[in-house]
Amino acid sequence: MLFLEIIFGSSDAYVKLDALMLMFCNVLSVLKLLSFRIYATNMIRNFTSAINDYLAINSKKKHAIMRQHAFMGRIISCSILFFAYLASTIFCLVPIIVSDEENIQVNVFIKNQASDLPIPLTWSLGSYHLSANLFFVISIVQYFLLVLNSNCNCGN
Repeated sequence: MLFLEIIFGSSDAYVKLDALMLMFCNVLSVLKLLSFRIYATNMIRNFTSAINDYLAINSKKKHAIMRQHAFMGRIISCSILFFAYLASTIFCLVPIIVSDEENIQVNVFIKNQASDLPIPLTWSLGSYHLSANLFFVISIVQYFLLVLNSNCNCGN
């Protein structure tokens, strides 16, 4: 849908650039998930080796060093996921909060509601009038997809 939106959409260049960015992020997350599935035996071998290395250490000082590095890795991972979720939230809330009601003009191109979605779908939804409930549901689904994409890109 994003590819068709880039080609056939009647939106401006910034919206098409956002759609292109999201399309490439989606492709990247699918490739990451496929690479983990294809190379699963290598990942299992790496995890088994790490567990064996951890269990082979008998010194409390070396265990403390390993735990400190594991803690730093968890903090970095959680902060990256937090900022990815924050970016997804901002990406979805900005079109809902910011409105162009101050710039209302008469006899000018009437903007449809589909262009106000977090991921504008002007080509696929056309000039349909969206009810408030449908607009909210589509926004929530798009937010869920952005968070899922964040998990696939940063969580792996």
